[in-house]
Amino acid sequence: MNVAELIEKLKTLPQDLTVVADSYEDGYDIVREIKASEVAYQTEQKWYYGRFTSTNEQTGIKVVRIISEARDDKKWEREE
Repeated sequence: MNVAELIEKLKTLPQDLTVVADSYEDGYDIVREIKASEVAYQTEQKWYYGRFTSTNEQTGIKVVRIISEARDDKKWEREE
């Protein structure tokens, strides 16, 4: 999904709904931030890891991250 597709889907929903994202282990949390980032494909893909990992390299894939309140910022320090 890209940003344009996300916007189109969001336009079909009631505009007063609260937006949530996956929490740390289980459940959901309020979205704290939406941020452009660069990621790279995981070279070691286990079922419990995401398909991507953060990177600050110019060769990374540009993405939009939807970050929940529970997200541990230490994990993403490399991209700052």
